[in-house]
Amino acid sequence: VADRIMVETRRAGLPADQAVRWSSEGTGEYDLETITKAGRGTDVILHLREGEEEFLKTWRVKSVVSKYSDHISLPILMRKETWDAEAAKQVVTDEWEPVNKASALWTRSKSDITAEQYEEFYKQI
Repeated sequence: VADRIMVETRRAGLPADQAVRWSSEGTGEYDLETITKAGRGTDVILHLREGEEEFLKTWRVKSVVSKYSDHISLPILMRKETWDAEAAKQVVTDEWEPVNKASALWTRSKSDITAEQYEEFYKQI
């Protein structure tokens, strides 16, 4: 899907100049460097191959995150999109919304899990 991936991250409590960038072209090697990142958190940046434009669509990104990351206990956030009737298109807002459930199935009590959630979990893996 991507020619190159970069992960930029800064842990809460660290100064902006102590962030880290990990990058790789998928050849088995990677680069690691200290960077400046204003906000805390992690950004994942994909440099898509030609012909992989489908992964630019919000629904596709949400689908991939849901399939592979619903079990991660931290929220994965994306900018919220709303429908602009006047422009007749989706517009990206400054508001963030979670796209994963941020709740590992195996960490919850069996009585808190419905049969549908259990089946959906196994369909995803």
